[in-house]
Amino acid sequence: MKFSGRPNNYPLQSRAALILIAVLSLTQNSFADDSAAKPAIAKSFMVISTGARNSDEYLLGSSICQLVNLRSKDTNIYCSITSSSGAIMNVDRARRGNADFIILKSSKIIQAIKGSPAFANPRPFKDLRAVMTGYTQDLTVLASTKLNIDGFKDLQGKTINVDTDPDGAASLLELVNGESKDAFIVDKQNTDFAKQSEILCSDGGATIAIETAHKNVELSRLAERCNLKLIGLDQSLTKQLVAKNSYLSETVIAANTYRNQPSDLQTVGEGVTVVTNKSTDPKLVNNLVSSVIGQLTRFKNSMPFLKNANVLDLKPKSDFILMYPGIEGNFEQ
Repeated sequence: MKFSGRPNNYPLQSRAALILIAVLSLTQNSFADDSAAKPAIAKSFMVISTGARNSDEYLLGSSICQLVNLRSKDTNIYCSITSSSGAIMNVDRARRGNADFIILKSSKIIQAIKGSPAFANPRPFKDLRAVMTGYTQDLTVLASTKLNIDGFKDLQGKTINVDTDPDGAASLLELVNGESKDAFIVDKQNTDFAKQSEILCSDGGATIAIETAHKNVELSRLAERCNLKLIGLDQSLTKQLVAKNSYLSETVIAANTYRNQPSDLQTVGEGVTVVTNKSTDPKLVNNLVSSVIGQLTRFKNSMPFLKNANVLDLKPKSDFILMYPGIEGNFEQ
């Protein structure tokens, strides 16, 4: 029999199903219209290559990423960090495009831009651009109070232990030895800081040097536990070093930063800067800078050595690397 129309007893369930299909169709069309009117913002990701996991550089990168991600709900820009073995790995990652931002000390920025056999790729990397200055790492010499060392001249002939990190204190001490009349011995054999610290605390006869930002919490605990004192450089020596090395600056470790430090101590330091490739997406660069400046109090609280920083302190000031174009306004508002 040929069916010629809808029977009067057409099941109610079928009629309900047809109505539901129609409603769903209208709803889908409505969603499609809304989607067309308000397109979703594409997610963007940035990677910061830092330093060893216990380093100031790693802490800086972590703090920046946290601030970026706190705003990600609005910006759809997300940040992650990766640790590294130091400047050589960071520069190589930047060349290969495996990191959007890297953290470098001033001396390594100069070497990378000019080209250095120390790097995996020794050719000049002239596309590096400064994004933000983080802080200064100071040459810091520690000795036991048992040694009766009152000033840097008293270190003449003594052994100062350092690690073999090419980004660390060893290179600075060699510069100091080159300018100082009171030469000392730089020992790179006992390189583990934890072991150095234990020797320093146990026999009182050791002296160590590190490069760090102040106030350093670990260093503060060590000075308290082992009754250590910091040894500053002579001001004339710091001026000679800065005059001959453009990446260095005269710095002061403020009095009472650590135990047994009643007065300001003169030393030298080098800046630590967040840098990028000149071809990096401006959206990522501006987001990183604005995330830090817009949440400056959070940023300063994340690192004890930044507690007194202001916005202009974060603006790159070096004369050996160009600033990423277009970000000056972020620091001047």
